[in-house]
Amino acid sequence: MSCYFDDCQSLRYAQGTDTDAALAAIMNRYLADNPACPPVFRVSRTDGIPRNAEYRYVFDLDRIFPDTERERFVYARAKLWSGTDRAQNFRAVPYGPMRVLVNGETAFQSNYYEEKTRTAQRPVKAKLRAGWNEFLLVFLKTPLGFGGEFGSAFFKYTPVRFLAPTAERDGQEGFLYTHPMEELSDLSILTEREEAHDPIEWLPRAGWNREEQALGRFGRLFGIRPGSVACARAGILLAGDGVYRIEGDADGPVSVFVREEKVLETGAGGPFRAEFTAESGPCGITVESVCGKSAPWDFRLTVNAGGTPQELFSPCGAKGARAPWIFAGPFREHPDPAALADMSRLLKTENGDDYWRADLPGAYVRPFLETDNFGQWNYPVGVTLYGLMEAADAAGRRDVSNYAYWHIRLCTDFMDYAVWDQQKFGAASLNFQAASMESLDDCGSFASTMLEQSFRRELPGSREIAGRVADFIEHRMTRLPDGTLYRFRSSLSEMKNTVWLDDLYMSVPFLTRYFRLTGDRACLDDAARQFLLYRDKMFLPELNVLSHVYYTDRKLQSGVPWGRGNGWVLFSLSELLAVLPSDHAARGELLALFRTLCSGYRALQDENGLWHQVLNDPESYPESSCSAMFAAAFARGVRNGWFAAQETDAYRSAALKGWRGLTENAVDAGGNIYGICRGSGHSFTPRYYKYELNWIKNDTHGIGIVLIAGAEVKRMLASGKKGAL
Repeated sequence: MSCYFDDCQSLRYAQGTDTDAALAAIMNRYLADNPACPPVFRVSRTDGIPRNAEYRYVFDLDRIFPDTERERFVYARAKLWSGTDRAQNFRAVPYGPMRVLVNGETAFQSNYYEEKTRTAQRPVKAKLRAGWNEFLLVFLKTPLGFGGEFGSAFFKYTPVRFLAPTAERDGQEGFLYTHPMEELSDLSILTEREEAHDPIEWLPRAGWNREEQALGRFGRLFGIRPGSVACARAGILLAGDGVYRIEGDADGPVSVFVREEKVLETGAGGPFRAEFTAESGPCGITVESVCGKSAPWDFRLTVNAGGTPQELFSPCGAKGARAPWIFAGPFREHPDPAALADMSRLLKTENGDDYWRADLPGAYVRPFLETDNFGQWNYPVGVTLYGLMEAADAAGRRDVSNYAYWHIRLCTDFMDYAVWDQQKFGAASLNFQAASMESLDDCGSFASTMLEQSFRRELPGSREIAGRVADFIEHRMTRLPDGTLYRFRSSLSEMKNTVWLDDLYMSVPFLTRYFRLTGDRACLDDAARQFLLYRDKMFLPELNVLSHVYYTDRKLQSGVPWGRGNGWVLFSLSELLAVLPSDHAARGELLALFRTLCSGYRALQDENGLWHQVLNDPESYPESSCSAMFAAAFARGVRNGWFAAQETDAYRSAALKGWRGLTENAVDAGGNIYGICRGSGHSFTPRYYKYELNWIKNDTHGIGIVLIAGAEVKRMLASGKKGAL
């Protein structure tokens, strides 16, 4: 019996030796749990509470209210959705006395030490209930400071994003906050849903003042700029095939485009009317307007069919925008309507790169990624997508190939926007890791998969993004004097001044594919050199395996042979050997290293075909991701002839045994994968890996590599190296 489920629940029990069916079960489960979803567009305020590079909201109240008297309070409100009852980790950094209430209960209260340092970060664990959760932050002004930070405990995967809690701003991103005031004895008055009935004035301000309204929508958003061009865009639902009439008036010359085709153009301001013929269905409508010499700068427009007004709606479903139109400009020249229709593009305005705005003070419309996995750019998802691509090719699943492509395409299409958004708002709304790029984790794995996809199917923008990643690895990623890639700076203090086995996967597969893309031999040389440098620092000769971590400041191995860390090494080495030319100076040494490591790993395979969380401790749990990587690398070695002739049968058997062990003991009939170690820290003691570093079902650190193992075993058998599943 598996340590994870009864034998009759296993994937092998259900599917037998049919590898395609086994791969299909895993792929189908993943796609069902992570459906393809586009970004959600939300209004976000430049005059609201900003977020920093750690994705915490920064309440710098000394800056916002510099003349505040002592013992005055500021209150801030937001809401957060949770699909289930659960505990959620946050992080607080008080600048002065600070309190956090979640659903009316205190989750955090600062102390004097934290308040005086202004840098002390404390984890905050809050109990969330299914549905909306109310957050209230309370700040007290003292001579020591005023304000604080609150938000994501760790932003690398899905940062916490709060929403405005009132009906008038429903769907807008961010906190509302008060002016400094006397302490409120009854905090329940801060839960009013409608600002119209609320005695408290909430900031940022909800709307325009009378003088701003008089400027017109273009005028108050962009200023009165005679001769400049601005655009408004909405969606429109055309009720049937036939003739439609546009009617309205404008404060300057306008052009109107429906489905990016011009249907009206005027030479001056005033009333306008035109007819056009169109097919039924939703489409985009764009108004391009030239600014006159004075205010207002605006337009009014309706579209009718037989006297019946046609429905207008937000072209991107912008939450919190209140009105259907979004706005862009000012432009020096008339923009391309087709370019305006692509919401992933930045807009080239008179002021440089910019994006769409809503008709509210300081309001931008921003794309937020609100899925756990689809569309996310992070290293375990990069591995998962690579596995989906490999398994889809092996099993002939075009639908899965398309899913992986559109996931990656979402990331590449919005990359330029994400970098701009990070600079504009302090924290990107999507592609979080790629926009910040402070470590190999942030770029190497996903960019490697991106390039692999680009070799199979055209992927616009991938070459430019790969160039950024290559530049980061070559020029910005920290290295020891001998050239070893290591972690000097990190958002997690425990990672500083360390070399991790994991980083061979975060660098080498990308470097090999960048070599394929560009022919840059230096990338391949660097990839080869890294393996030898890591070997010299981390090899454990008594086991022929590797230590998980090397401490650069102490020149000391951790001495723990962690399963997945070693899996990254062998799998990455197989990626390098697959492209390394036969005449490369390091090929012989690397092939010898591959064989040596394989001998160490094969000796540690258990009777069920699996490897364990701590490789030399059979009492630690069977770990799926390393088991899959060893099986995959063995199968590649057999297929490519990397083993001596007398060893080939043994490694073919070990690869088959590993795949069988996974499908019998770690994957159930529904395609759920058990025993995947969660994202790790590190330690000098194996007890941490064995007892604290627990496994998670269906964690993205293991799904893709299990799929790759199945695909590689299938290819090994098809290559003529016979065996039985």
